[in-house]
Parts: sequence; C-alpha cells; structure tokens
Amino acid sequence: MRRALPFLWILGILGLIAFAPAQASAQTYPSGPVTIIVPYPPGGQIDALARMMQQKLQPILGQPVVVENKPGAGGNIGTAYAMRAAPDGHTIVLTTDGVMVVAPHVFANLGFDPTLATPITIASETMVGIAVNQSIPAKNIPELIAYAKANPGKVTYAAPGLPQHIVAELIKKRGDADIQYVPYKGGAPALSDLMGGHIQAVAITVPSILPHLSTGSLRVIAVSGKERFPQLPDVQTISETYPGIEHISWTGFFAPPGTPKHIIDTLNAALTKSMKEPDVAEKLARNAEKVIATDAAYASSLVKSDLAKWGEYLKQVKINVER
Repeated sequence: MRRALPFLWILGILGLIAFAPAQASAQTYPSGPVTIIVPYPPGGQIDALARMMQQKLQPILGQPVVVENKPGAGGNIGTAYAMRAAPDGHTIVLTTDGVMVVAPHVFANLGFDPTLATPITIASETMVGIAVNQSIPAKNIPELIAYAKANPGKVTYAAPGLPQHIVAELIKKRGDADIQYVPYKGGAPALSDLMGGHIQAVAITVPSILPHLSTGSLRVIAVSGKERFPQLPDVQTISETYPGIEHISWTGFFAPPGTPKHIIDTLNAALTKSMKEPDVAEKLARNAEKVIATDAAYASSLVKSDLAKWGEYLKQVKINVER
C-alpha cells in the first residue's frame, strides 16, 4: 500500500491540473465580446431593446457587447443563425414568441429546434391590438363582425406577424365573418395602408399602433390580453366577446443549445438587473411594453406551455403563411 501512495498522489495532481482549465473557464466568462443577434431590421422595438441592453451589459460583463441585425423570414433566419453558434455564451439572440412558439407549428423547416434552445430570460411583454380605419363604423369586435356581415367581401385586414394573424383568424372563425387577409412584409406598410384606407383593419402589437392614435385616422377596437390595456381603458378585450381568445406577445433572450448553466446564470443575472433599472422600464412603458425579466426556469416553462397553446389554436384555423 505504501508503494501505491505516490502513484495515487500523481493521479490526484493530474486530476487537479485537468480540472483547472474548466474551473478557470467558468470563472472568466465572458472571455471576449458578446454578440446579441436581432433577427429584425434596425430601428424597430426589438432592436431598440437590444441596444439598451448593449449599453447596460458592457460594464456588467466587462467585455464589449455588439448588436448584429440579421433580418429575414419573420425573424426565423437570425434566430436560426444564433442557434448554430458555439454554445459558449458569446452569441445570444433577442427574439419573439412568434418565432419560438408559433412558427414551429407553421413552417416545416425553421433551421433550428426551439425546444432545444437554451432560454435565458423572457424580457418583456405586450398585447396585440385590433385597429380599424376611421371610415369603419365599428368601436368593438361585435360591431366589426356585424359590419363585415353587412358588407361581405369588402373588409380586408393585415396581420404582420404569425401570432397576430392567428388571433385575427380565430376572431373571424368565431364570428363567422367574411374578412379577407392581405399579406404584408411588415407593420409600417400595413399601418400606412390602413390609415390610407387601402385596407380596413389590422391586427398588430399595441406599441405599433399607439404613435398613430393622435392622427385620428385609425381606431383601436380590441386588445388581446386577459385584462384591458391600462393606456386604453375603454377598449374591450377580445375575450370579452369571444372567451378563450387571449394572447400576450413576448420577447426573450435565448442561447444556443447546450450552453452551460453557469453561463446562463451569469447572463440572466446581468440582463434582469439591467432590465429592472428604472430608465429601461420607463422607456418600455412609453412604448406599451412591460418589463418581465424572468429567471431561466420560467422562460423554459413558458416556451413549453405556449408551444402547446398555439398548437391548439392552429387546430381551429388554417392560415396562409405568405408573409
């Protein structure tokens, strides 16, 4: 036994040497720049949130933080790009529920599996609003349905986003109304055509609508939350007319599959601390968004529950995925 001791000591020392790089790696993350992929064009709300986080994260992480826009396919291209990155925490993505929990039910090949993504935090949430051109004499969903039935084939709508599209189709189905979908590439051209009278209605996130209310060219007739929107207290929820049709849109930070827990914990702590700072919450509130800043476990459970919810919704309606 005495002769075996030096050999065991050697094995122990070698084990410590082998463990040291991994321990150092855990302690030194991040070891270089962190890139936030935004799978949408510059200038939008998601891009704005990413750039706010860029400024907040750099002093916390002690490394440069870069925002890189990779738009296309409704957010699918940039998200897929981020999911193929090395799982070392140096590339993450700020994406939406439309990409992570709706698109998997609609597209055969996203280029990534959302169930394998590593959630970091659900960052913010907002509602979908149904707005109409002022020429439409409807102040709520029942009046819109009645108008559409009185004018079959004459009411058209846009829905620049999969969740919005599905919510609108659920309303159509429940109301048994002849309202025609018109595809648009984005919210800005859809709202422009709504205000110009080229389409009669739009289903879009409330933050996209609010800046245009002062023009008097559109009217919000419903929102998609469980409760009424605080800034629009007189506007009914969709579920007040059709119980069960509810939707809260969210944005979230995700890392590639297999990203180690200690890295996710570091990122979650940095992001949630940053998002809970008063100036961030105030800016988001002005844009009709609410800071959520969840832990990673909640983010994971929300993705799973929302995947199931949208699967059930899509059993009720068929949608044209032309965007």
